[in-house]
Amino acid sequence: MTGLFAGTTILEFGGGAAGPVATRYFADHGATVIRVESRQRPDFLRVLRLTPDTPGGLDGAHHFAVLNANKLSVALNLARPEGVAVARRLALWVDVVAENFAPGA
Repeated sequence: MTGLFAGTTILEFGGGAAGPVATRYFADHGATVIRVESRQRPDFLRVLRLTPDTPGGLDGAHHFAVLNANKLSVALNLARPEGVAVARRLALWVDVVAENFAPGA
């Protein structure tokens, strides 16, 4: 990919809108963004529906798709040592770690 941030890698932890919006801008301008997700605690935007008729499921939410376009993602269980090990290896490999958790979370 080309763009101002081509060659930059970002590891994204968090959810909702603030973190994903920020990293989406980088992804749109060439950065490789890897979003770390949990299937045990899905991002609430995955289940937010535009209308009551919108199909359900974790992969059908418009808002989530818009905020996370142009990103890679991986589902890790950070309650398990194997998941933590993968997250640490990724954090050592990337240029930037972005998160938007509340303090102490």
